[in-house]
Amino acid sequence: MDEILEFLIKYLSFLYNEYGFKFVDSMSSKSFGGDGFLVLRSEHIALRFVNDRSQLFLDLRSTQFDKKNDWHSIDLVKQLITGDVSENSVLNEEIVFFLKDHINDILEKFGPKEAKSTIVRLKKFKVERAKRLFG
Repeated sequence: MDEILEFLIKYLSFLYNEYGFKFVDSMSSKSFGGDGFLVLRSEHIALRFVNDRSQLFLDLRSTQFDKKNDWHSIDLVKQLITGDVSENSVLNEEIVFFLKDHINDILEKFGPKEAKSTIVRLKKFKVERAKRLFG
């Protein structure tokens, strides 16, 4: 959990300071060096930061149209916004720059007007990624 909080403070405090995201859920474990997750939420989107075996990941979901356990990895959201296909979903500085540069685009894609079509496209990207990786 500490790694997630440190990353948020160092790189992504604008999410809660400027865009009003609220801390709404978390879990921390001592297994594998401190696995856990933390969820930030705004009106239309939830962001789940995950520490899994000392790697950080970010997943997103619509608060209105996704089911509670339907999460979309940041690499697929980046593909949706920029068209760049990536197999890397580890949270790093490149993703931080993407979030800072495109947070308004992301909020719009998960907003009430576009969320349904966004979800359909993200699910398609997920299937395509699985085919690329696993055949």
